[in-house]
Amino acid sequence: MAWKEVTVKDLDESGDFTYDEALKAAHETYNSADGYAVEGMVKKLWGKETRNTLFFINGEGIPTGVTADKVNKDDYLTASINEDFICYSDWYSCFDENEVNVPEGKEFTLNLRGHLGMAWTEADKKNVSLSGITV
Repeated sequence: MAWKEVTVKDLDESGDFTYDEALKAAHETYNSADGYAVEGMVKKLWGKETRNTLFFINGEGIPTGVTADKVNKDDYLTASINEDFICYSDWYSCFDENEVNVPEGKEFTLNLRGHLGMAWTEADKKNVSLSGITV
């Protein structure tokens, strides 16, 4: 699911919105309520059971967890199910632009950048240019 708006409800009536509440709203709107489950950590995302997920707000990894981290109006959220269950070496990657307006038939260039998804240090969280990737 990319660039879909979601109306988030303050389910715990705390006065703010958690990433968890946003994921619940997204699943209810675009998938199914039972396609998402949290038991201490996210156990199911988009109907797939998993134990290896990453979550980002505006391209930055969340520091605490989906039930604690807050989201705001106009944030864009990224949730991924990852493949490496041994070393947890999956990367977060994104293009340098979220939207490009290009006349029909004109070429354009985007730069792919990213960092280790399980990065802990500030230096490791800095995006670096990625090369040799085919899309």
